Amino acid sequence: MKKNIIVIALIFIVPIIAYAVLSQNQTVSAAKYTEGQPQVIKFSSKLCADCKKLKTCFDELKPRYENKINFIEYDVESTEQEISDAIDKYGISLVPTLIFVDKNGKEKRRTEGFVEKNTLESHYNELLK
Repeated sequence: MKKNIIVIALIFIVPIIAYAVLSQNQTVSAAKYTEGQPQVIKFSSKLCADCKKLKTCFDELKPRYENKINFIEYDVESTEQEISDAIDKYGISLVPTLIFVDKNGKEKRRTEGFVEKNTLESHYNELLK
């Protein structure tokens, strides 16, 4: 019975909390965009456990791909209008979310939730093909 209540809470309450956090018109740091390069856009929160785990993998891989991929990071807890615009543009409803955009500006992949380091690296390499 307790497991069922926990599952129901996760299914219904977590998305509501994520939406409340994301809908607060808050932003963060966008990296310098280089036209013609693929992008990885990350939406996350400092309060999110999966975001913290993903940040470790993301930060470990980022230096290897910095000159090949534009990395744009949005912290949904920040207070700028830019995050609201980005949330609307990409239809973000959960964190962490990663959006992989090719050099032509077309979204190639989207992940929601934690992604293992080797999977993340595979997505980066696929984006560079």
